[in-house]
Parts: sequence; C-alpha cells; structure tokens
Amino acid sequence: MQVFILMLLAGVAAARGSVESLGSYLHHSCGEGNISTPYKDYALNLNRLIFKQFYNESAKLFSNGTRGKSPNKVYDLFSCRGDIKPTACESCVFQAAQEVLIRRCFKRKSAMIWFEGCFLRYADTSLVSKLDVKHEHHIWDSHKVPKPKWGAFNLAVSNMLRNLTAHATAAGNNHSFATGEVAVKGSPLKAYGLVQCTPSISKSDCKKCLEKPVTSMLKSIQGRQGGRYLNPNCNLRYDVHPFASHSKPGKPGGPPRGKPGKPGGPPRGKPGKPGGPPRDDELGRA
Repeated sequence: MQVFILMLLAGVAAARGSVESLGSYLHHSCGEGNISTPYKDYALNLNRLIFKQFYNESAKLFSNGTRGKSPNKVYDLFSCRGDIKPTACESCVFQAAQEVLIRRCFKRKSAMIWFEGCFLRYADTSLVSKLDVKHEHHIWDSHKVPKPKWGAFNLAVSNMLRNLTAHATAAGNNHSFATGEVAVKGSPLKAYGLVQCTPSISKSDCKKCLEKPVTSMLKSIQGRQGGRYLNPNCNLRYDVHPFASHSKPGKPGGPPRGKPGKPGGPPRGKPGKPGGPPRDDELGRA
C-alpha cells in the first residue's frame, strides 16, 4: 500500500509541479493510535476521502468530509490560506497529503500537518465544531529589529494582530480571514500580518482561538522580526517582509473577491494509475 500511494502521489506531483513557498512544510503532529492490521478498510476510506476532496473541493479553499462506517469511519478537513488561488490550494493540499500519509505519520489513524499555504487533518472522530486547545505550536524568527525600536515594534505588531482578529471574527466576514500591514512609529519599518480560522468553528470560538496567542505574543515578540502561531482551528503570522496579499495600512484585507476559477488538476488516468483514484485491491496491499 505504501509503495502504491507513493507512486500515485509522485505521479500527480510531477504532473502538477510544485508551489514554491506555499508548499513549504511548517509542522505536523501524529496521533497516538495506529491503524490495526489488517488495516485495508480504514486506509482505503482515508485515501479515497482525501483524494475525492482534493479533486472536487479545492476551489472552495476549505472542505471537511467523512467516509465509511464504524469502526473504519474516517473524518478529514483541509483549509487553505484565504488569499491563494484554488490551483495553489490544490497543489498545497496534495503535497501535504504526501508528506503526512507517507513520510510523517504512516499508518497512524489520526494526524495533522501545516504547510505555508494549507492545513490538512484526518482522524477517526469528528473534527467539526470542536475548538482544539491541545495542539498548538509557535515559530519565531531568530532575527530581531534594532533594540531601541523594540517597544514601538512590539506595540505596532500587537495592535495590528488585534485589529485583524476583530476583522476576521466580524459577522460579515464569512471566510474568517484578514491581512494587513502597519508602519512602526519613528522607524522606516513595516510589519505585515495575517490571521485565519477554519470555517468549521463558530465566530466566538474563532475569537477565543486567536485572542490567546495575540495576548501572549506581546510579551514574547521582543523585537523578533517574524512569528507564527499554529493551531488546528486558527493561525496567525506577522513579519517585516510581505508574504501575502496585504492591504493598505489600517485596512485589513480579506480573501480575493470574485468567483474562484475552476481548479486545475492532474490528468485522470485509468483507475489504479497515477492521475486517478486507486483501486480497492491495490490500496489493500501493504
């Protein structure tokens, strides 16, 4: 099974090409439970669910689904950054699936993985409407702004992230996503920020998810030029360099408007060959 999935993913990746920075790995977490032997039914449901959503749902930038019956029922969801195109989302999710299913968490019943442009998670329990406070991860830039500017920089970043959180959790923001930039007082420096929640949680839970790291970051920034907070339900980032489709200072941005284009996809071959979903008998092989 592992060899076949690797061939399938490699074939599609070659056909699609890579998304440079959006396909950069950030962090992952594997669940404790292993897929028991024989594990054909659960593995089959898992792979078919992920590939089905990859082909059919990437234009939405978010999707959650389920497949199978207990005890082999699988749940999954993916969420892409709100400012990227559907084709970039598609490629990012596929790279994330390749990384977590084969390299990071092979044979695990649950796992999650963060890439620059997307987040993917699967488990044997429902993932919708649950605020996860257990899994969180911080990433800090080792470079710092000049020490005399720490106070102004820390304050500017903190205020920007608070404003973006308010915008992302506003009733009219259906995507729970916002970007923005801010000038640092008395300095040529600018800071750029992004906050986002998965649509699988409520606005109130989104606010709870984002407010915690925003509050703690004020004490931890200490002039660091960049920082991230990763959670299964929300994420935020700031940096002194532009990294997303940022709006003008003071005007948080949202996802691109207009109808999303149809996602491009790898050529679909015959079942069981790269470019199409695997056959049941092939997925059952170890």
